Amino acid sequence: MRGSGSRGERAGAAGIVVVTLLLSLFFLDVLLGSGTFYVRDLVYAAHPTKSMLREAILSGEFPHWNRWIGGGQPLAANPAYQLFYPPAWLVLLPDFTYGFNLFVLLHLYIAAWGMYALLRSMDAGPPASAAAALSFALGAVVAVHDFLPVLATLAWLPWTCLYARRFLRDGARRDFALAALFLGVQVLLGEATIVLQTGLILGFYALGAPASPPAAGAASRAATPGGGTPPGQPPGRRRSALLRVALLCVIALLLAAVQILPTIDHARDSVRARGFAFERVVSWSMPAARVAELINPNVLGHQLLNGRAVYWGSPLYGERGLPFVRSIYPGILIAALAMAGLVAGTRGRRVTVILIALSLLLALGMHTPLWRILYDSGLARSIRYPEKFILMGLFALVVFGAMTLDRILAGDEKTIRAARRTTAALAILLGAIALFAMTSLYAPLFIELWNPSQRMFAEMLPASRSGWLLAAGRAALLWILLRNLERVRRPLWIGLAGALVVLDLGLVVPEVAPRMPSEYFEKEPAVATEFKARHRDCRLLHVAALQPPGVYGAQQQDLYWIYRNAMYPLMPGSHGIATVLEPDLDRTALLPAADFSDAVWTQARNDPQWLQRVAPMANVCAVALYTQPPDLQRPVTLMHLPPSPRYVVEERRSRLSGQAGLPVVHRVRETPNTARIEVESAGNATLYMSVTPHKYWQVTIDGKQVRPQVANIAFQSVPVPAGKHVVEMRYRNPLFLTGGILSLLTLSALLWRMR
Repeated sequence: MRGSGSRGERAGAAGIVVVTLLLSLFFLDVLLGSGTFYVRDLVYAAHPTKSMLREAILSGEFPHWNRWIGGGQPLAANPAYQLFYPPAWLVLLPDFTYGFNLFVLLHLYIAAWGMYALLRSMDAGPPASAAAALSFALGAVVAVHDFLPVLATLAWLPWTCLYARRFLRDGARRDFALAALFLGVQVLLGEATIVLQTGLILGFYALGAPASPPAAGAASRAATPGGGTPPGQPPGRRRSALLRVALLCVIALLLAAVQILPTIDHARDSVRARGFAFERVVSWSMPAARVAELINPNVLGHQLLNGRAVYWGSPLYGERGLPFVRSIYPGILIAALAMAGLVAGTRGRRVTVILIALSLLLALGMHTPLWRILYDSGLARSIRYPEKFILMGLFALVVFGAMTLDRILAGDEKTIRAARRTTAALAILLGAIALFAMTSLYAPLFIELWNPSQRMFAEMLPASRSGWLLAAGRAALLWILLRNLERVRRPLWIGLAGALVVLDLGLVVPEVAPRMPSEYFEKEPAVATEFKARHRDCRLLHVAALQPPGVYGAQQQDLYWIYRNAMYPLMPGSHGIATVLEPDLDRTALLPAADFSDAVWTQARNDPQWLQRVAPMANVCAVALYTQPPDLQRPVTLMHLPPSPRYVVEERRSRLSGQAGLPVVHRVRETPNTARIEVESAGNATLYMSVTPHKYWQVTIDGKQVRPQVANIAFQSVPVPAGKHVVEMRYRNPLFLTGGILSLLTLSALLWRMR
């Protein structure tokens, strides 16, 4: 076994050091604190939610409740906040933005180290393992870095496969414990689509893997999630292996119970309980044309070119415009060698083909009848964005391509011949397309296919042509390397191949994971400064975020500065500003908040006085509207309203008879999970609380528990007798105790098995 022994261990250690250093060089600006990740959900959701999580934790209370959005929403029960995931605690560092960026970057290292360890456990040498590590981390994982739950769950996939494979192969209890632990971490993160793909990978492996310690020999170790297994395992062993995988899944669920139980409970009270419309489920379906991106990363355009998107494939994504998975390019070396492995019949091609085919079928979404069938049967009503499922295929492709590279480095003549022929064919094909792109015939065809505007066509055509030239150049360089495999000393050849991998992916990474100066998040927008100077203990209604953006949403170099300066939700929460009626980006809002939002915007279309009616109910003191004429430096203008208290007491007799009363709220003291309101009234009154109702709110008046009533659709009220009284609100979700006990017991059992 090449991965064993002192020499193998030294080579393996050197390989992981090289991978780590290269990753660090790619993101040196982030490590030094001068740059920050910023695209898409990182701006709209991830940075704000992590900021709100930080503030809730630093308050000294368990963060049951988030008072900054939607009139108040559950925090800990929503897995998007990742409260129980230790790496998320990096946001507690003194420099929040640096901790936030380290969280993102850490998962690239986790993914790379895990893939390297997985390939080494499969007897791949350090060069092939390093190639797989870089391809996976700088390909699939970077491509989803802006969706933190997907990023984190995907990063742990190689670790789960590593120890699950070892457990199914050898039956060691330590491997079982580690496999369950890493799968439990994936479940804890709450990204169901990646967990499902992990289960599919393990299931297909189990169908061919032995369920008891195998006979000695390299062949018994060749079974891999992407590298295949010896065919024809006895049915009894297959059943046993599947049962072991099922047991891993059960233990993982118990380990993540502290998050899973409250999450399931929260889902029943949120808009997810109603399911998604079919159109929302299949939104972000991957177009079949994108498969060509495996060999040309810019076949459909550039997600970032000269500071803005130049993406001619936008019509294929409808209203989304851009892909969910920002790139599916694994690098020409891995892509070409995976194809060569299929041609050469490299062990594992059957499982690889199955996983890639299933991955592609699911990722195509609305482009096949499958999702309609799944939706109508009730199996896919709470899952969104089919394109996520391409990640399983990319994982299998990287593993298989790396194993093919290892066969080539081991001198396998059949694989070498297949690799040379495959890369020659790719170079010829891509070269022919590149030459055609230089002709006058290409422009009319490009227009016919993509129908770009005249302004964008001037940028798109040269970008498309250069993309094909680069793709042909990559393939030609790889072919030259393979043709000279025996003529160049092995260390030099490996160095040249490594340089190709680094340069190849290095052209793509800045586009997929661009960075801004760190001041992007650290410098407070002018609109936030203005709001906080004039208001406290009230909310912002961001009308602009719910309207068509027009020129403010057009692709331009300063687009993300517009987003930042406009403080699109949930961004106000990053600056300590509470909002209401904001877009529900992850579809987890409590049902009363969603119903209130629907009612308000329905009323707004028909009632010119809607704002005067809504603002007092929702504790709104300012409204954000688009600046007219457009001002890209200050995209929104605040319309300030009279103060609208969060807690208001009204005498019932005053409302019924018009007689004067003296209802007053003397003092309010709030914490993240509680509120203490001192009220006084001359007669029987009602205290209106602009806080979203939920079953776990407990309200007492002078220490005696009362049941709050729903008021104004999305808020609460309690009757208050005449006189002075203290009303206390307290939010506690008891499921965290139950789930926490289950998780701690399971974790203790796993740690005991690791001894």
